[in-house]
Amino acid sequence: MRKFYGLAVVSLTFILCSCSGIYYAARTGNVERIKEALESGVPIESKSENLGYTALIVAAYSGKAEAVEYLCKKGADVNAKDNNGATALIQAAYYNHFDVAQILVKYNALKTIKDKYGNTALDYAEQFEFTRIISLLKK
Repeated sequence: MRKFYGLAVVSLTFILCSCSGIYYAARTGNVERIKEALESGVPIESKSENLGYTALIVAAYSGKAEAVEYLCKKGADVNAKDNNGATALIQAAYYNHFDVAQILVKYNALKTIKDKYGNTALDYAEQFEFTRIISLLKK
């Protein structure tokens, strides 16, 4: 029973931490809330404590193209890495978010970055046979 309780506490902590402020706004694609967070002094490159996600990475894995575009325009580092070495482009490719990947490439996201498992965005796109992303990343 103790293991379950510990796991539940860890899960609840993750939910509470990752769904607050700029990260929640990025996950839901709420550009107005992202703007408010940045205007209130939240650094655009701040990272979540648990996984090291930036708002851009969260928006990318969530498929929120408008939020990704806004964060890129505001100067977010398109090549920032989370605790696993994944970038926003790797996340977009992994979750098959073509529009997001297209925006990130437009803002010069590096296609050659590898995560801690040795995979690039193209590696994931090829693994899952995401043909549109494969074509984009091979250009």
